[in-house]
Amino acid sequence: MSGIIGGAGSKSGVIGETEIDYEEGVWTPVIADAGSGGNVAVADAGGAVGNYTKIGNTVTVNALYQMASEGLTDGNTLYIRGFPYSTSSLAGCNYIGAVFFYRVDTLVNTTLVMGSSDPNAYCQEKLTESAWDATNITCGDIRYASTCNMRLNITYQTDS
Repeated sequence: MSGIIGGAGSKSGVIGETEIDYEEGVWTPVIADAGSGGNVAVADAGGAVGNYTKIGNTVTVNALYQMASEGLTDGNTLYIRGFPYSTSSLAGCNYIGAVFFYRVDTLVNTTLVMGSSDPNAYCQEKLTESAWDATNITCGDIRYASTCNMRLNITYQTDS
């Protein structure tokens, strides 16, 4: 693929051969009660699906998780695992995305958080109007009557 510049300062407009690192794929989200090990939830048939697009070192992921059963430890932080790439090792970088739980009554203002060099994400809920008053979502927070559905979207950087 040729890199083309259409602005001033380019005599011919062509700057040579360049390769754009572009990839699309699928990934399977995992809901768990620990960053590694621990218990994992069981999805409905076809209910744990995700896709991603990677351009350079930027990854955008989307996913749907329809839970059939969970068996997670109530007091543990709820983790989402299985992302196609770990986050960048750049210190102090946190990435914030959108997460939506359906058929869960107690969650409001929930965000998805990924830290530096982490292949996992966790959810936080803003509880009050205080600027920094947020708490991690626990597995007990996603109790459900029949099923719990989760949708998420996040864009983050990777070292790969």
